[in-house]
Amino acid sequence: MILTIVVLIVTLFFIFRVKSYKHNEPIKAIPNSASVIIKVNKINGLKDLVTNDIDFKEELLQSNILSPFFEDLSYVDSIFSNESGLNNLGNQSLYISLHGIGKNNIEALYLTEAKNRQFENVFIDHIKKQYSFSERPYNTIPIFTLKKGETSLPFYLMVYKGIIAGSWSHLLVEGAIRQIQSEHKISDLDGFKEISKTSGRSSQVNIFINFSALKNVLKKFVSDSYKKDIALIDKQSDWGELDLDIKSNALLLNGFFSKNMDGVLSHLFSNNQPQSSSVEEFLPANTKAFCAFNLKDGVDFKTRINKYLNHNGLDQEYYGKLINFKKRTGVDFENLFFQNIKGELALAYTDLDELNKKQNGLLICPVNSQSETKKAYLNALKEAYNDDIEPVSIYQVDEDFSYSIYKGLPDDILKQLLSPLLAHVPQEYFVIFDNNIVFANSLAQLKSFIYSNILNKTLQNKKIYNQFRENFASRENLFVFCELGYLKVITDDLFQPFFKDLSDQQQESLDHFYAIGAQFSGTGDMVYSTVYMNYLPQRESEPHTVWQSLLDTTAFIKPVLVTNHYTQEREVLIQDANHNLYLLGNNGRVLWKKPLSGKILSEIHQIDYYRNNKFQFLFNTAEQIFILDRNGNNVTNFPVKLPSKATNSISMVDYDKDGKFRIFVACENNKVYLYDKAGNRVTGWQFKKSEGRVSLPVQHFRSNDNDYIVFSDEVKSYILNRKGNERIEIKTSFKKNPTSIFYLEGKDTSNEYLITSSVGGGLVKIALKDGSVSEKAIIEADGEYGFSAFKYPTQNEFHYIITLPHEVKLFNHQMKLIFEREFDDEIQLLSDVYQFSASNIKIGIVGKQNNQIFLLNTDGEDYKGFPLQGKDRFSIGFLKSSSSRFNLIVAGMNNYLYNYQVN
Repeated sequence: MILTIVVLIVTLFFIFRVKSYKHNEPIKAIPNSASVIIKVNKINGLKDLVTNDIDFKEELLQSNILSPFFEDLSYVDSIFSNESGLNNLGNQSLYISLHGIGKNNIEALYLTEAKNRQFENVFIDHIKKQYSFSERPYNTIPIFTLKKGETSLPFYLMVYKGIIAGSWSHLLVEGAIRQIQSEHKISDLDGFKEISKTSGRSSQVNIFINFSALKNVLKKFVSDSYKKDIALIDKQSDWGELDLDIKSNALLLNGFFSKNMDGVLSHLFSNNQPQSSSVEEFLPANTKAFCAFNLKDGVDFKTRINKYLNHNGLDQEYYGKLINFKKRTGVDFENLFFQNIKGELALAYTDLDELNKKQNGLLICPVNSQSETKKAYLNALKEAYNDDIEPVSIYQVDEDFSYSIYKGLPDDILKQLLSPLLAHVPQEYFVIFDNNIVFANSLAQLKSFIYSNILNKTLQNKKIYNQFRENFASRENLFVFCELGYLKVITDDLFQPFFKDLSDQQQESLDHFYAIGAQFSGTGDMVYSTVYMNYLPQRESEPHTVWQSLLDTTAFIKPVLVTNHYTQEREVLIQDANHNLYLLGNNGRVLWKKPLSGKILSEIHQIDYYRNNKFQFLFNTAEQIFILDRNGNNVTNFPVKLPSKATNSISMVDYDKDGKFRIFVACENNKVYLYDKAGNRVTGWQFKKSEGRVSLPVQHFRSNDNDYIVFSDEVKSYILNRKGNERIEIKTSFKKNPTSIFYLEGKDTSNEYLITSSVGGGLVKIALKDGSVSEKAIIEADGEYGFSAFKYPTQNEFHYIITLPHEVKLFNHQMKLIFEREFDDEIQLLSDVYQFSASNIKIGIVGKQNNQIFLLNTDGEDYKGFPLQGKDRFSIGFLKSSSSRFNLIVAGMNNYLYNYQVN
């Protein structure tokens, strides 16, 4: 009996000692003054992710906002370390509430739960051993003060009814005690209960935003002149909830905001439908930040703004200015604006290095009808200014395109109209462009906008932006975007207290992130939002070009500079990987695009087919020979279909310089064909067949009044006369390097010979007087290599360029090495030679993997400004006769054709 009583007493003791708490949710201890509540669903999960898994850990630790938070988190983690009896804490939730205290202070309260009284006792024993420890009562509840060392700040902690709460502010810990003892919990608020239902249970972190208190936290980071505006943020919503997922290279938040009909956003988005956006089709690719509203139509926009103004008693002042404007000018600007727009408008800022922020903004509004909008605005201008209105500027893109730019309406009336939506409204000038009306405070900004669109250099065609945009839905009512590196420039006047102490290292950390975007869409009475920020430190910087013109796909041949026979200026021919041939003006605008049946194999020869000083373009694909006029139309009898697929590029030969040119082409049937100017096969050409495949173009040399037709296959080389008969028998066979063409040395002398290279690295010379062959090793080559030669105009000796997969060598005519240049990445074996003057010759090299092009001096050093971004062989020349600097045209990234300026 006694033993039974003892067992019962011990059992009751342990039941009492390990008693589990019910309804001990830490959120019940969070004071109602909380601006933000962060719920970390697993303490260890967040800690492990932040410290081990994410790519941008160092950048977070360098943040002047987040680094103190992570230091605090580390301290709190040390308090809740996995000592005996606490090893299940890592799977528990941690709540962090942020509170504005005093003028500009932000303090955090950290809360978790104690499952039972045994846990509480073990926890208190643990902190007594680890810290300098004291306690005092508050409302009968003990508050512990912890310190580690004499200089450390005190950390305050309370353990009560299964809740552990700690902070560096004793006021917050006292507030937590009062909150536990109060009947009015934050979790019982209708707004919080409504929004908490939307939180994702599987997310790593849930963030709750109390808009009524949010201004108390934000004011620390906001300039004094904006504090009044920030105070209005509590009208945009009551509560918001965002689920945070931390990825290795990005942060993603999704969630809902409850409505507050005092705010303009609730009026715009509540019970609305998200829409597809079109403004990104027109926003320039160098847009660094923009916000775009997107409603059903302009009438819906007007109606919702009216309801917002009426609800808040703001309509009298707002409409008073519009009514006075109408009385003075006769212009009902509200109807003019909203009846013409489709329902979209976007405020955008482009590259702020070029224009100051005040002049940089663009307001872009897609319209229902380009012609009707222009007519309506010009009539309004005439009424407002009591005069016929002429453009303040005409932007002449080229001889075919020009755009009239007009001054905006007076009295800042556009700014007044959009004041409920935008703090900054550019309005001094406007232009009608492709079903958009576009406003700006700078003529240069409008011209830059037009030019970007003509070249198709817009956000919609920017690869890095499209990859970023894939993380959002395709429809929205509002989208806000900003490149992180430009955040300081764009928002410095608003968040000046935050940015003023930003170190160079912290700015560099911001630059490692590409952008942040926020999307808002109406869904019933709530607004759904997605916020995304991605880490992209290795992204390529934008090249500094004169222009970039978008093709359908990547360029596929070396660009060709051709002459416009009307203007005598240069234009650019290029083919893309879809076999489209483009002619671009010297401003980068695509003049025409012509689909072809295959890849162009040859150079594009500019010819005067009709001998009337008007030029055409001659080239071949594998199946046809083409001659096109400058409008992209076929010349009579062309294209000519080849009897067998071509294996090389055509060659054009005008033996007597009389315009009666001939065209050579080799085909898969091992025959070399000769065509006349009209596209007919020349009957006097008697060459039968080559022994192998001819892959390089047939070459023509003239020396000592003799014509030499020269080409090679895998087996032998051929030197023929005009009729295709052997002119010279090559005495010694050799295996020609398949990448080498021939060069003529000693022209019109008795000691003339052809130069080429052989497999293995030999320099081969064929004497034209007797066909004798000499060969001397120039390098030792186990595999493929490139060979080319050039002469300085002031000298008569060849220099030889050898290109290997990772190296370029230059030899003089005595085969003495002038330089050798090594490359980390593999390079193309085909080099190009550019002659800028009699003594100024450069060598063009293309990297295979790193998208870099090199222009080398004849000492092997990079020419000033190189390497540049580029993907293939490039052309250099003057695009405009008035230019003092050369243009370099090259295939660029993301299907663009680049035009660089070279000094």
